[in-house]
Amino acid sequence: MKLHQLSFTKGARKKPTRRGIGDSSAGRGEKGYSKREGNAQKFGFEGGQTPLYRRIPKVGFNNPLKEMFDIVNVKSLANFKGHEATPKSLQDAKIYKAKYKKLKVLGMGEISHAVNVHAHWFSKSAKVAIEKAGGKAIVIPVVAGKTHKKAPTKRAANHEQVHGRWVRKSEKSSK
Repeated sequence: MKLHQLSFTKGARKKPTRRGIGDSSAGRGEKGYSKREGNAQKFGFEGGQTPLYRRIPKVGFNNPLKEMFDIVNVKSLANFKGHEATPKSLQDAKIYKAKYKKLKVLGMGEISHAVNVHAHWFSKSAKVAIEKAGGKAIVIPVVAGKTHKKAPTKRAANHEQVHGRWVRKSEKSSK
């Protein structure tokens, strides 16, 4: 047997389908775009009609810079047994569950015994109610997190921030 006499076994090779343009040609019996090569449509394509995801209106906005805090009312402080109420001690006493890192005390209800309350914020009515009972409303200073504008470190020595922009100290004094 010689190399030019070799052939494939019957049924091992199939003749490719003819893909021409025209309704009668075998392989792609559609008209237009779908008979062309690379005719995969995008997800959500509706044949030229405005897709559903563009017809439905956008709803809402989630502000990434919004400050979230846990809330405790003065009436729930009435159940607290002790003189110093810190966020940790209030959490241990199961007065509130810490979902966020900051705590705000609101003035709903009354308190009968003196309690020194440590929190990040107090409403005016809460402050009055706590002080009326003989306690103190002590504000925990809020540590600033990341800000969206960073002060340039190289300029900090000879620049100053005036009305939200950095100005060279010599320029400011000349004006």
